[in-house]
Amino acid sequence: MRLLALALVLAAVPTMAQGSPADLVVRHVTIVDVTNGQTRSNQRVSLRNGRIVAIEPESRTATRAAKVVDAAGKFLIPGLWDMHVHIEPAPKIFTRLYLAQGITGIRDMRMELDALLQLRSEIASGEIFAPRLVASGPALDDLPPQYPLPVKLRVKTADDGRKAVIMLKANGVDFIKVHNFTTREAFFAIADECKRQNLTFVGHVPLTVSIQEGTEAGMKSIEHLSEFRIVDECSDATKCQSLIALFKTYGTWQTPTLVELRSVAQGAPVDERRAQYVPAKVKVFWNMTTGMIQSMTAEQKAHVKEQYMRAGPLVAEFQRQGIGILAGTDSPVVPNVVSGFSLHDELALMVEAGLTPLEALQTATLNPARFLGKLDDLGTIEKGKLADLVILDANPLEDIHNTTKINAVIAQGKLLDRTDLDRLMREAEEMAKAPEGAAQPGK
Repeated sequence: MRLLALALVLAAVPTMAQGSPADLVVRHVTIVDVTNGQTRSNQRVSLRNGRIVAIEPESRTATRAAKVVDAAGKFLIPGLWDMHVHIEPAPKIFTRLYLAQGITGIRDMRMELDALLQLRSEIASGEIFAPRLVASGPALDDLPPQYPLPVKLRVKTADDGRKAVIMLKANGVDFIKVHNFTTREAFFAIADECKRQNLTFVGHVPLTVSIQEGTEAGMKSIEHLSEFRIVDECSDATKCQSLIALFKTYGTWQTPTLVELRSVAQGAPVDERRAQYVPAKVKVFWNMTTGMIQSMTAEQKAHVKEQYMRAGPLVAEFQRQGIGILAGTDSPVVPNVVSGFSLHDELALMVEAGLTPLEALQTATLNPARFLGKLDDLGTIEKGKLADLVILDANPLEDIHNTTKINAVIAQGKLLDRTDLDRLMREAEEMAKAPEGAAQPGK
């Protein structure tokens, strides 16, 4: 009787096999551990309700799941993040491109508030299926009138800066962005108010503020090597070591956007294969950027190229010194930097600069999760984490270009197989050809 009672109790204990089936199971896959570069082959990964509920060695046990993917010979990595994008010009196009290229999370760096609130509403309602989004809303800036970017939230004074931070927090932004022309007075008020409001602030170090001052004020990340200003300061080895020590002390991350800096430095002709996914209103902005590059003197062009040549090795030195690096592209602001595609270019440029493939991969997976304070949910492949994953046909640790060999994407637990990804690309191309308004991206 006791044995019978025990058997009845054990039978009542829910297990993966006995309980409700998984939504999706990926079988026979090799998992890439982005924390240490190890791989685990022939694994079974089970997903339910948008999370990873089990990871175990593959076995002959029957798989109970709504959908099963046989990923024999494939490699599983965390979903990628692009940590510097501008989605406002065409969110329905760009979200498709990001997902199709394995990007399951984005950090938008300049969007007018009404556009951000509308986009979040459309995502929440299911009208747009998008990567996870963190966003600043409008940059707090005081652009001169000759610049083509619209400024709907201009700040000049300390009071302007404080009111803007308070208002943006009330409207749910994730962080605050400052820019080149944020006034010195407003900048320090913004920094102080962000501390009061428990908001991070990031961006370009304003031209009237030194890199040291911006770091000491608490900027959590600096973008584009601050328009090459960090590259110039690091032309002196002693100054560079002081700067590195400062970044370490304050935990200041760098989003170098090498792919954007390369575009400005090289001024290459537009790649028409990728341009087919770019709407006309963005190409107008590309033409303006090209005109500005072409108007530079030969001496100025040579200087920018020289700065770019030093940027990559500097990023590699930051990596060696323990400075946090984030993969970002600035898409689609400059020619040939295209949403989705260019993140893979950025990872390849980091490896060319001296990072290992693992270190480059971390800049788009583990590091964004750490930076955003979301490591409990994102960044690695572990039981309990959110189901944002990419299935690759080849190992990215052997060749970083293998991140482009995408077999399938799992975004928020939803499987997008190769057929789905190809459909997203076709839809993005068709939408890019449609007539559009005159909205422009914001760097």
